[in-house]
Amino acid sequence: MGDDSSEKPPDRISKPLMAAVASYACQFQLGAILGQSSNMLPQLQAADSPIQIDYDSATWIASMDVLGTPISCLLCGPLTDKMGRKATIRLFLLLSAVGHAIVGVASDVTEILIGRFCLGIAAGFAFPSIVYISEISSVEHRTPLLAINTISSSFGLLYVFIVGAFISWDIISLMTSLISVISLVYAFFIPESPAWLFQNHRLNDAIDSIKWLKGDDCDMTQELKQLKDACTEEPKGTGTIFRHFTGVTVVKPFFILLVFAFLQNGTGFYILLHYSINFISEFKIDFDPRYISIGLAVVRLSVCIMASYFLSRVNRKTGRNGFRHGYGRRSWRYARRYVFHDGRCDDVNRLLRHRDRGVVGVYFRLRPGSPPLAVDHDLRVVPAPCPRHHVRG
Repeated sequence: MGDDSSEKPPDRISKPLMAAVASYACQFQLGAILGQSSNMLPQLQAADSPIQIDYDSATWIASMDVLGTPISCLLCGPLTDKMGRKATIRLFLLLSAVGHAIVGVASDVTEILIGRFCLGIAAGFAFPSIVYISEISSVEHRTPLLAINTISSSFGLLYVFIVGAFISWDIISLMTSLISVISLVYAFFIPESPAWLFQNHRLNDAIDSIKWLKGDDCDMTQELKQLKDACTEEPKGTGTIFRHFTGVTVVKPFFILLVFAFLQNGTGFYILLHYSINFISEFKIDFDPRYISIGLAVVRLSVCIMASYFLSRVNRKTGRNGFRHGYGRRSWRYARRYVFHDGRCDDVNRLLRHRDRGVVGVYFRLRPGSPPLAVDHDLRVVPAPCPRHHVRG
């Protein structure tokens, strides 16, 4: 009888994968939001565009989603604790559907800005969908399921680059809104996180969720024991959220992740996503910038898949630092050749023409490999009792 635990059948991945599809839909939408302005801006700046924009308007359109994100980041943690992971996923998909719809039916710049701002608010609610996967999956399935989550974001970016190259910005916005609505309907049929249900004293609902995810034949006693060990009773009061950050086991990882996030966003990679078509056009090359953007998005997706594979082969810190080091070396190489050149304009222009693929490609060859490493590393470095969406947000 003492060997019963060793005879336990392996957890099935099919049901957690089905539940994770809603989270993948969120990341797909996030990728579409990040790349939306890339094809939109050149179309709006065209002479025959029904909505004419100037340089300042283009900058506001590209930046409006970034302005909306901090608002939802502040609300993300408390709302996720109060409403649950599943409800936050639905909220993200609802805001995404509304934001894309507003952009799709916009008749002037102001309405486009409102839609983009709504999409920015939606983007701030994206990370709890990753927390949801970490809480519904077993240890052996967590890494591949989280890796698919990151790859989904690259698929969203690739989708908006491909479709946006051939379809007008308003039609693709409405298409993306429809995808959000379909995903929202699907999200009503997935179970809530057992950890969140258990922590909110909804034991029967937690048991039903575990049965949905792992089957009726799972060892419920063992599952509940694991939940009890992972979850801690949170004291009630106004200072609950702040008390999560008072312990050294939370403060130190928090500042580590804060530095990583600053360096990650400081690379300018997300700026390149917002302006990729206009950015590539500056090089005055013979190829269509739309097709180059598609190719770069394909490379980004490929590198994300490679990085996700490395997660199962190398140490998280080693893998993450490896990609960072490679990206830094390549960036410095091109920056040195450009900044410390002899200053002659013709030589600099010739250098850019010869090195355009490398200058642009470096962002997509090395920089994109870090997101899956970052997400997995973030979810592992923060202690389980701390609400990890607070830290990441």
